[in-house]
Amino acid sequence: MIWRHIRCLAQAIFKTIEHDGIEHAGYMAFMILLSIFPFVMFFLASSSFLGASELGKNGIAILLSNLPANVAETIVPRIHEILENPPQSLLTLAILGTIWTSSSFVEGIRTILNRVHQVNSPPPYWLRRLLSITQFLITSIIIFLTIVLFVFTPIILRKIPTTIVFAKTLSPIWILLRYTFIVLTLFFTVSTIYYFVPNTNLKFREVVPGAIITVMLWIFSGTMLSKSTAYYSQLNLIYGSLGSIIITLLFFHIIAIIFIYGAEFNHQLLKKNGKKYLRKY
Repeated sequence: MIWRHIRCLAQAIFKTIEHDGIEHAGYMAFMILLSIFPFVMFFLASSSFLGASELGKNGIAILLSNLPANVAETIVPRIHEILENPPQSLLTLAILGTIWTSSSFVEGIRTILNRVHQVNSPPPYWLRRLLSITQFLITSIIIFLTIVLFVFTPIILRKIPTTIVFAKTLSPIWILLRYTFIVLTLFFTVSTIYYFVPNTNLKFREVVPGAIITVMLWIFSGTMLSKSTAYYSQLNLIYGSLGSIIITLLFFHIIAIIFIYGAEFNHQLLKKNGKKYLRKY
């Protein structure tokens, strides 16, 4: 059993390369950078519409606080500007741009996952685009509800303690809850994408192993990227003022490669189990 999983891990590396996963990861990295700012504006507009603008701001701040420092310094300043002074005159344009850009990102993921799972006859373009928009909106709702749960948890916990001793233990508990929340959010987001996006029938439990591998490698790569400070100075010598942008794209490229690798690992496991794929749409 263990050796079978180890073989699948090794085979997934070769299949990631064979299916042009490195090249597709470059496209994903560009689309992430392209869509992140419109998404923040869209998220703020949606939370304001629901009367929870502060909740939206707090949620975005929590998510950004866990980026590697060298990546954060590139995108966080502009996002803070958006959080403090949302460009109201551009919200309509931002919403339309976000929906289109993010659906293009989802469509790119669909193309990649279809190739991983050997789906040779995808649905027509109009249906794929409609599915991409719908899946993006559903994902946004899930993220918003998750943030609501996370932001209200400490408020509820503060009402509970009645002794000083318990109050002192609340801080480490909250830190643990914070990191648990981040890991679970990543896991359920990746699992949902692996499950819903490709045009083939999968069971949710079949995508869990790859999602676990992906999140573990994301955490490891983020930690290593944060510690590789000597490498960043070399990039600045080569790219100058563009160095921070290159670092950000490199970070997104790495997490995209890991995402594709996780999908390939799932496929190899299913292949070993004799899985027969059926077209979903």
